[in-house]
Formats: sequence, C-alpha cells, structure tokens
Amino acid sequence: MLEQAEQPIEQAKIYFPGKGVLGEKDLNPAFQANTAMRLGALELLANIFSGRISASDKDPFPHQLALQQHMKSHQTQVQRLLIADEVGLGKTIEVGLVLRDLLVAHGYSKPLRCLYLTKGGLLDDVKLKLQSVIPGIDGESIIQVEKSFVEYGNRTDGIHIASMDAARRYVKQAQKKKLPTGVSPEILIIDEAHHCASEDELTSPQRIGLTATTRAYEAVYQMITGKFWQDSVPPKLVIFMSATPFRSRPQFINLLRLLTHGTSEIENAYSPNLTDQDIVQVLGSDDSSTAVIWRQQDDVRSWSDKRLFPKLTIKRSPLQASKEYLQLIRDIREKVKEICNANGESFGGFAIRQLETRLTSSTITGAMWLFRWCVRHQKWKTQDEYRQDTSESTENLRKLIKGISQKLAAYDERNKSGHVTVSFPSDDFPFDAKSLGQPLPGNKIVDIYRFNEKLRRGDDEDNTFVAAHEEITELTELALELLNFADFHSEDETGAENAKLTWLKDILAEYRKSKFLVFTESLQTCEIIIKALPRESEKLTGDMSLAERDAAVSKLRDVNSPVRVLVATSATDEGFDFQVANHVIHWDLSPNPAVLMQRNGRVARLGQIADVIAYYLVIEGTHEERRERALVDRFTALGIKDERMCLKILGALTNEQEEQIFQNIEEGKFSLIDDILKGAEQAQKDMEKNLGDLKKLLDRQWVISREELAKRLERWMELGLPGVAQEHELIFSTKEWSRPVFRDEGTLMEVAQAKIATIQGRKFTFDPEFKVFGREKENLLLAGLYPWYPDDREDGVIKHRPLKSADPIGSLACSLARQRKADFTIIQAGQFHEKFPDLLDAQYLLFATHPLREIENHASASTDSYLTFYAFSSDFSQPINLPGASAKEVYDLISLLEENALKASSTSVKISVLEAAKNASQELTNWLNQSRKLGGLTKKSYFLPIPVALVAVI
Repeated sequence: MLEQAEQPIEQAKIYFPGKGVLGEKDLNPAFQANTAMRLGALELLANIFSGRISASDKDPFPHQLALQQHMKSHQTQVQRLLIADEVGLGKTIEVGLVLRDLLVAHGYSKPLRCLYLTKGGLLDDVKLKLQSVIPGIDGESIIQVEKSFVEYGNRTDGIHIASMDAARRYVKQAQKKKLPTGVSPEILIIDEAHHCASEDELTSPQRIGLTATTRAYEAVYQMITGKFWQDSVPPKLVIFMSATPFRSRPQFINLLRLLTHGTSEIENAYSPNLTDQDIVQVLGSDDSSTAVIWRQQDDVRSWSDKRLFPKLTIKRSPLQASKEYLQLIRDIREKVKEICNANGESFGGFAIRQLETRLTSSTITGAMWLFRWCVRHQKWKTQDEYRQDTSESTENLRKLIKGISQKLAAYDERNKSGHVTVSFPSDDFPFDAKSLGQPLPGNKIVDIYRFNEKLRRGDDEDNTFVAAHEEITELTELALELLNFADFHSEDETGAENAKLTWLKDILAEYRKSKFLVFTESLQTCEIIIKALPRESEKLTGDMSLAERDAAVSKLRDVNSPVRVLVATSATDEGFDFQVANHVIHWDLSPNPAVLMQRNGRVARLGQIADVIAYYLVIEGTHEERRERALVDRFTALGIKDERMCLKILGALTNEQEEQIFQNIEEGKFSLIDDILKGAEQAQKDMEKNLGDLKKLLDRQWVISREELAKRLERWMELGLPGVAQEHELIFSTKEWSRPVFRDEGTLMEVAQAKIATIQGRKFTFDPEFKVFGREKENLLLAGLYPWYPDDREDGVIKHRPLKSADPIGSLACSLARQRKADFTIIQAGQFHEKFPDLLDAQYLLFATHPLREIENHASASTDSYLTFYAFSSDFSQPINLPGASAKEVYDLISLLEENALKASSTSVKISVLEAAKNASQELTNWLNQSRKLGGLTKKSYFLPIPVALVAVI
C-alpha cells in the first residue's frame, strides 16, 4: 500500500492546486457548486471507515465508536484487549468494528487470519452480528463458521468462528494428533472469557493444568503462546470479551496473567517473582500493550445524550404448592441428607439448592435427578452381577427409568409406543426408547449398568460412597411417589409444575401483546411447558440443530407469528439477543447470580423498546423461597436496592459463605447474614475499583454521522448534480415512528421522524435509532458507503472502485470526487472568520488528502483526518494551522462552501483575485515539495499531503 501511494507522487507531473479551474480561459459559472460538491464527496470517501457512515446494519453508539477509534489509533501498540463491558452493550459489534479497521489496514487484497472462539450454540448468531458491520458484497463474505473444529486450519484466511467447547477438548497431547499443523491465527478472539477461569495459585505455567483451572483457560494459554497447534506462532492480537470476567480475586489475578503473558512488557506473567501489583502497574501505564475496557449501562448514552436501556424490574412470585407436595420435597431432601451424612459426606447449602431446583421444576426433572443420584451411588462389579441383581433397590431403579420414559411419552402426541428415549445431556448418555419399552421384570435395562460405569469413571472412586440397598430402596420409593404424584392426588393437591403452569397461563393472559423468554434448567421441564402451550411456544435447547434453533428464534421475532413464548435452557444463557420479548421468566432460579444477569441481559439490552420485567418463580415453603425473602430483607436493611448490585454481591460469595448463609437462614439467624453480605459487597467494590483503575479512558473523536450525510446529499440535490452524476438522483421522504424514551419512572414512546432516501429504486434511512428501536423497518437499509473493491487491471495497475449495484451512495460520491475542473472556489473573509476566529490572517486554504495518515510522524500530522486543509497568510513558508484542520473543521468549512454555492446565482470574480490565486498556487506547490517526506530505507519519517483544491479568502 505504501509503494502504491509513493510511486504516483514521484512520477506524476506537477499539479498546481486549483489548476483545473484557474487554468480555464473562461471561468465556469458553476465552479463554486462543482468544487463544493467534489470536496464534500472526497470528505465522505475519506470517512468510509470512520464508523458512522460505513454501510452496515449497525450505526455504532458513542461508546462503541470510542473503542473503535482507540484501537484504530493504537493498532501498532495494543497486543491484548479485554472488553469487560456490562451485559447488553454490544461487545460483538465493538469487535466487528475493530476487525473492519484491521481489514482496511491489511487491504482487502491481503488476507486477514482471525479465529473467533465462542460457545458452540452461538456460532451462527456471532456470524450474523459480525456481518452487520462487515457486510459481504454480492453474497461473498469473509466470515465463516467452522462446523468442525479440527477442520479449522485447512483454510485460515478471513474470520473463522469456532466452538470453544470443542477447542478445549484438544489441550492434551494425545488429542492434538487430530489437529492440523502450522495453524497460526494473527488475531484470536475469546468470547465469554469468564469460562477461562482458575482458582489456583498460578505461579508457574506448569500449574495451569491443575484441577481448579478450566480447560478453556488451558486452551487459550496454549493458543496465545503458540503451543496449541504444532508449528504454530503466537497471535499478534488477542481480544477477550466478557461482561462478568471474574467472580473472585484469584480469578481476577489469573485472568490478568493470561491477558499480559508474552506481551512486550511481561514475558512471563506466571513468574513467582511477579506480584499482583506489578501486573496492575504495567496495565495502568499509558504505553501499555494491554488495554482494559469497562463500561456499565449507566455510563453510556445515545448520540442525542439519552439513556439507552429500559428499566429492569425484578418480581418475585411466590407460588403455592400443596402441603402434600411440600412434605414430599422435604422428605426427599432429608433422606438424601441423611444418607450422605451416614456415609461421611456433607449435603449442605449449594447441593440442597440444586436438588430443590430440580424438585420444584417438574416431577419428571426431580425424578431424573434422584435416579441419577441413586445410580451414581450404586456399584456392580460386572454386568452379569447387575443382570442377576433382583434386589428391591435395583428393581426400583428399573421401574423408575421406565416410568420416566412413559411420563415423557405422554407429552408427545405423535408417540404411539408409550416410551421415549430418556437423555442425560450433561453426561452425554441416553436410555434408548426401544430398550425401555420391553416389559419388566424380564427387561433388565442393561443401560443402567453402563450409566453407572460412566458416572463412576467420571468421579473419584475413593471419594464416591456406595449407599446401602436399603437406602437406595427408600430413596427410589420417594422418587416413584414424586413421579406419579399427579396420579394419586387430586387437582387441589398441586405439584410444582402445575402451580407454575397455572401462573404462566395467567401472566400470558394479562399481557396478551407481549412476548416471553422462559428459562429452565431442565430439558424435560422444557418439553412439559411447550406441550402445555402448543401454539404459543417454541423451545431453544442445546440438543437442537442450528437450523432448528434459527427457526425457533425466527418465530419468536416474527411479529406476525403466534409464538409468544420461547422456552430455553442454558444453551441461551449467553450471546443471543431477544429484544422482541420484554418479559423474562426464571422458571428455575439458577443458583449462579452471573447466570441470572446473563439471562436478564438477553432481553434488557440495546434495541429493547419497553420496560423489562424479570420474574423469579419460587415455591412457598421451600428453602429457595426463604432464602430469597431473607436476602431481599437483608439487602433492604443495608440500603442496597440496585438489583444488579445485589446479583454482583451474591456472585462474589465463596462456597463457604454460601454455606454459612444457608445455615443462618435455616436457623433463622438472619442478622448474621449482614456481615457476610457487607464483606461480599466490599469485595465486589474492590474488584470494580480494580477494573476502574485499569480501564482505558476513551476520548471519542468527531466523525461524520448519517444525519450529516443526509444533509450533504440533500444539498447536492439542491445544487443540481452535474451530468456525470445525474443517474444517482435521490428522492427524500420521511417516515413517522415511535421512539422509546427510557426513564426511571418507566419508558415513554414519542413520535419521531426518520428521513428516507430513494436512489436507483433502493430505500435507505439515515436514522440509526430507527434501525435499532423501530419495529416497522420495511426492509430499509441504513444509508452508508461500502469500501471500494479491486477492478480490472489496466496497464498493470489495480483500479479500486465502488460497486454500483450494491453501493449507489458510494458511486455518487465517486462520480463527484472524480470531477476534473472542480478544484478552486472562494469564500468571503467575514463569513470565514466568524466560523474560524483563530484563522484571522488566512488568505488561502489548501485542501489536501493524506493517504498514509496512519504512519505519518511529521510534526504537522497530529490530526487523524484523511482530508484536511491548511490555512496560509501571505507567508507561504508554513501554514498558520500547522497540524492541519480537524475532521470537524473540515466538515464545517465544506458546509459553508455548499451554502455559499446555493446562494450564488451568478458569481463574478475579479481578474486580480484569480491572478493572485495562480501565484499563491505556485507558492503552495513549493511548500508541498519542501514539506513532503516519503521515508525510505534509512529515513522513517512520512508526510504525504496530496493537494486537491484551493480556496481563496476574499
């Protein structure tokens, strides 16, 4: 790219600024309009990659643009980036903007090798988000999804999205044999980076394989050090993304180690001699190669300085189950606890919460948890021993899994056999329907033995006790009673799923025009809900194909679809956007506060137009209900009312603190909880202070917006397009729509007008908020310009042009920018000085482009604008404004020139003015020749202004 810019300068004939107009015998009456339009077109083309007028489906919000600009101006400095923005701020879009700038810096003819790792279920969703800011042309896209991780490496050019869930399977040497060799992505992106966690004391790289370090952490460490693939090298840029990057101080420090390891400042971040303070000090320096970005929802605003997020309200909805059901839950809970205690194993707070979550989700889910627990605490030496086992405990296990299959089959109207396959997804183990369909007692259901083998292989044999037959018998009897609860009790004796289903149907009736996102921890509960709401609901689970997921999401987003409820499991916790819904229902209350924040964030995010209500469904009389009530009371007493802060505090609790809170609640010692919460609150504040201390303060620079783009296009239409550009005539109109106004008291809708332009039969809007918040978009595109693409070779030189069919606005700007006799105009001194009081001595303004702006290190190259102007007095030895005009000043001056051209019906310019301008043009050419620096093998200094127009101040 550098050689391409230098060669024409050295070979071209001398160009005198203004020569096209000043060299004519007769002054063209339209010289002011033509020059103003050409300069306006050049300015637009210089801003194609500024962020706000690039052709895409997304106009970056101020906080997103600030990050893009920071990374663009620090491309050669930043090696590692952590984007820790709060849920819903658009981190994927921010990464897309950064990648787009890197593509431009590489040049579209030079491949960019980028690997983007995210959760397996989010691959296509990430692709769509990235394509919204990096659009392909004519169906071609450089963004690809890797369906199989081992196939990544066969072709690495472009942006490849792959599964972190799959990547982490290859951290061991034995598995690496399946991977290709020589794979070296230049850019590595780690989405949902909080999965790269470690509670270990990582004071050497060898400790990374310890049990308290996740496989994701180990995989990323290997990738950033060039050890994941054979014959690999470390990436040049690594980006971590997470709204909840850590939950404890060890996780915080270990993430910083991963973030800084192998950078120019810290060669070995795992050295025992490197303290936490050393790492923090390095990150805090202005010239650090690692940048930490952290913004919260309350910190960000729209371009009109308004709130971007609706009000989020948490409603706790205690539901009543029958006394019989609650007693059964208590009996089960106490029996599991009794068996554990008798075998020397504790069964406390977190474990009880997990059990209660299953028991109050649905009877089938509770029965499956108990079945798995009982199988795990059984042991048969051989399959023959299992087959011959006719003890009551083992026969009960056979009855239980067969009964679960029958109950699930009852929810599937298409099933005629009376049995379905029963899956345990977390164990990757299915019980086949055909096998379960064989009658007892002859059917020994050998899969129980295989399931037992798999569970015990996954456990530490020495630490997993084997329960007595009598204990398993008692517990399986309770599990069978739970499974068949509805068969032996009246409708008044309500179970958990009936209480929750009744509540759900009532809330659907109350909000008939709203859409809902329902989260459950159980696939079986998911099936129960969608069968109870056959027309109104769809499911989204991890075992669905990508096509099935896309279809389900599309139905919820379709305003004309009858689907109002999407029932989701943990597969939807992260990454997906569902702003079309504004009710989030936590059917099962996750014990992990970070999960609750992520789930609420699927709806309470950029693009939401209504207030969001999240419902926590809890059954009265359970520990969960007592815990929620106690915590709300304690937070209120402590003066903590922000629900997000409450969740962050709970997320900072250690397992020991959770256990202590459980005991205090059970014993009614609520005041003792305060000390724990206060300590956790302080720990959270300390970590947020750490992030605040480390984060970069981003100063946003002014760039042309789509509003200014619309004004310019309208002025061009008023000026009248020259013949070369008349095929690009635009017709403007407006569309009324409802814009949300977010307030603490609630969201209001106000009437707004979106400007629409029609060009060559295609419609564009210039209102980015209409694209984000508007519901009736009529397939309108967001107005903008695409990057130029290589054209046919002419005399060995590659020509770059916009694609007319896909980029009509860019084609119009290109046509106007290529006008030959549109390089001189005039402006009244009084008008100019009123706008630019610091340039009172200016007599001439030299417009110039800077194609090598990124590498210029000349003293006068402090502005980031590709198009600038230099103001000169009668002394042409150097400009008055040595750095050149800023992007905002360039826009203001060109706008003045356009307004003047509109007012000038006929302009008479004195011959003396024209002659003086010719002399000034020669003087300015001398300045250009003396100032220009083209670098070289020994000289590293570049300053390359290319003159495009001259303006006389008269």
